[in-house]
Amino acid sequence: MDEVKNIDSTVRKAGVEQLLLETENYWSAWSNKKNIDLTRLPRAVARLFKESLLIMRSHVDNLGGIISSCDSDMLQFNRDTYSYVWPRDGAITAMAFDMAGFPEVARMFFRFCDETVNPDGYFSHKYSTDGSIGSSWHALIDSSGKMQLPIQEDETHLYC
Repeated sequence: MDEVKNIDSTVRKAGVEQLLLETENYWSAWSNKKNIDLTRLPRAVARLFKESLLIMRSHVDNLGGIISSCDSDMLQFNRDTYSYVWPRDGAITAMAFDMAGFPEVARMFFRFCDETVNPDGYFSHKYSTDGSIGSSWHALIDSSGKMQLPIQEDETHLYC
């Protein structure tokens, strides 16, 4: 509650408009900080490139976890979301950030992976952005009654 009160006080002092302007300036500077020559591209394509970077970055936790989607539509039916870090999807997104000239975002993701990979060398099915293991639809007992781990081989392979 103290944290909420402090945030409320900060917003009231600075004003919503000022904070929105600062946020807009920050993310504009972030998406334009790399000296990437987009002049050969049509203006609309260059704009989509930068918008895509911002949308991708909005799915990255400051500790490096890259969620697959912040869409909550599934909550209505399945009581779950895609707001998890799936190592395979995160690896693909991290490679895209690296190729777009934002290797620091990719490094954050790989640090997240270093902290969540099992000491035996595999990833679980999916994770919350705090590194805890996410829910899984993988059965813990296979058809023969043998215990199995909730992992997907492709989750671990792309990270290697």
